[in-house]
Amino acid sequence: MLDYLKKFIRLHKGQYLLSILFSVLSAMATIAPYFVAVKIIQLILAGDKIMAHYTKYIIYLALFMTFSNLFHKISTSISHIATFDLLATIRKFLADKLARVPLGVIDNYSSGALKDIMVEKIDKMEITFAHVIPEMTGNVLASLLTLIYLFYLDWKLALLALALVPLAALAYLLKMKDYQKRFENYIQKNAVLNNTIVEYINGIEVIKAFNQSGEQYEKLSTAVIEAADSAVGWMRENIYGFATMFTLLPSTVLVVVPMGAYMVMNGTLDVDRFIIIILANFGLIAPLLVAMAHMDNIATAGPILETITKILDEKDLIRPKTLTSVIKNYDIKMKDIVFGYNEKQVLHGVNLYIKENTVNALVGPSGSGKSTITKLLTSFYEADGGEILIGGVNIKEIPLDKLNELIAYVSQKDYLFDISIKENLRMGKPGITDEEIKTICKKCGLHEFIEKLPNGYDTIVGSKGGALSGGERQRICIARAMIKDAPIIIFDEATAYTDPENEYVIQRAISQLIKDKTLIVVAHRLSTITNSDQILLIDKGIVKASGTHEDLLKSSELYKNMYDAHLKTKDEKVA
Repeated sequence: MLDYLKKFIRLHKGQYLLSILFSVLSAMATIAPYFVAVKIIQLILAGDKIMAHYTKYIIYLALFMTFSNLFHKISTSISHIATFDLLATIRKFLADKLARVPLGVIDNYSSGALKDIMVEKIDKMEITFAHVIPEMTGNVLASLLTLIYLFYLDWKLALLALALVPLAALAYLLKMKDYQKRFENYIQKNAVLNNTIVEYINGIEVIKAFNQSGEQYEKLSTAVIEAADSAVGWMRENIYGFATMFTLLPSTVLVVVPMGAYMVMNGTLDVDRFIIIILANFGLIAPLLVAMAHMDNIATAGPILETITKILDEKDLIRPKTLTSVIKNYDIKMKDIVFGYNEKQVLHGVNLYIKENTVNALVGPSGSGKSTITKLLTSFYEADGGEILIGGVNIKEIPLDKLNELIAYVSQKDYLFDISIKENLRMGKPGITDEEIKTICKKCGLHEFIEKLPNGYDTIVGSKGGALSGGERQRICIARAMIKDAPIIIFDEATAYTDPENEYVIQRAISQLIKDKTLIVVAHRLSTITNSDQILLIDKGIVKASGTHEDLLKSSELYKNMYDAHLKTKDEKVA
């Protein structure tokens, strides 16, 4: 955690050092009026009645107060500029990390949890970086210099000025007992709240349709109350230690004054020096109180940094920068592939061979591992054992950008961004012209549908493509994959949201677009893949059978039962 913290701060070291410098100047300018006041008191005690002698010191007071505020503003301005850049850097680090880790790592976090980390939690660190670093450093240095001056004036009274500091420190340490545990509870409750809110918003249609508003509202209400209670409880447990600390520190003067007065009466300390010591005590404690006020922000930053560090420490999907081997063709082989989600193994030694320029279907019961196989092939996940070869080259030896060029992937949950249809399609091949996009869309049977929209290809699809139907979104995603023009195409239930009529149009369009390409289809509608060159039957994490549709009808009872059940369901729908 500290290594990342140093790394982040080092990126803006110059700005923070400059901010600390102005913070020290501000703290010193804040202390200086105490010493100016001593001079004024000395004049009063000496019976000086010449106003001109006082005017000079009054001007000094005004200047020091002005400089104190000015230097503070400059310090915080510099630190805030550096901090907002630093927080942006942390977010970029996290975003870049999420792009480099296997998809399984991201699946371990809900969207609400990741949003909470990348937005709210990082925002909470703004006070720590923007205020704690310059202000705490500056004020601690100012207090230290004042303490040195106190020892110069009288070492005995200087020690007395520190008499209550150990008690204040003890109060702080007692406050910090189990602090991290309590704060982590507060963070956890807020994470639950974020997840519940996201779930409530995303599921509002289902909630309304099934009249679950009462139950779901109760769940949301409970999360809100628990988050609020955790915050109140956390603050309540902190307040006593803080109150004790902030009561004891200013009280040191109550120890110094009686002893100083006694020394004055005994003639071991002159009055002028005694007054300076009293005022210097206030100059010692005031910056220290400002510094101590930030201790809570430092403590809260720890758990937040640990959460961020946990993501940054996840293992990257290791791939080389350059391709050193020759990919001879687009044949695909999987040898003894083993894979599991967390501790649950789902693939138990998968072996398969897919010849280039052929149509291949993965079929099998739900949960058999079909989609997992395609995600391993695309390197969304990393296999726990075995090897995957494309053209005779292990995919671990293929750079990710090169692998991405080789494979176009479409799933039933494929995503559209809140931009125009044209720009969503262009993501398949940056730089493609509008006319080329329209040509592909015509082949995919999309052009007429898009042209009928209010703004045609410039129609904004809305968040997650919400302005379009499920089938329309899926057809655009398929067109985007076609535009990519990769030699290997994977359709993972790509027509799941498509009605039979449009599915026929898409199937016909796909058949024209996949010439000289390797196609892998994950399908539940077995009638759509009967003409495949090869059908791979996946069951319980292994390849149970492979061959053409006719071969499997003869050799595999499981496949025959699945196909018969599919035909029966299809007939019932028609009826």
